[in-house]
Amino acid sequence: MLVAEDGPFYIFYDPDQNIFTKELKLPDFGMPPVQLTKNCRNTKKIFEALKPYQSSTSAIMESAPEGADVHVLHGDCRKLLEQELERLVMTEQVPLQDIVILGGHLLEHSSIGNDPKVGRFTIVNRSAELGAMEISYYTYMKYKGCEAKVVILLDVDDSDERWSNKNGIYTAMSRAMHQLIILRK
Repeated sequence: MLVAEDGPFYIFYDPDQNIFTKELKLPDFGMPPVQLTKNCRNTKKIFEALKPYQSSTSAIMESAPEGADVHVLHGDCRKLLEQELERLVMTEQVPLQDIVILGGHLLEHSSIGNDPKVGRFTIVNRSAELGAMEISYYTYMKYKGCEAKVVILLDVDDSDERWSNKNGIYTAMSRAMHQLIILRK
């Protein structure tokens, strides 16, 4: 209803990001689908980390930057988060608005709990008008379709159904454009 009668209409669908339903059936639009096979969002190193979770073959753009190593850290996720935020913001000088923290559960049900202060940083459930030393937090389900320069996955745990789902971890990881940090329990 929003498209003019002769206007273009596109649907982009990645089956590996199907986190809400078991099977998606798109209507027949009278034309064959065009499969897009080039990753245009991630660095080469993030793309390599995504490969084990992909069900179809794709390639990274040749012009994509190599990028930083994907950091996978194990342990006390709250303490690891503080260390990584210190490294990113204070040492690497990454702007706060370029960082997003993604979890599998609401903020209060994560390792952040009801105390949003993590060292000198405050973790918040919003991105508009971030205050001093505030970092945005979303569930990866809510952040679907978005992207950030730096993504930190919080409380990744293979025994948690939200993280053991191949499409869930793929979707969360693929939000990162330049740096990906995975904090595992």
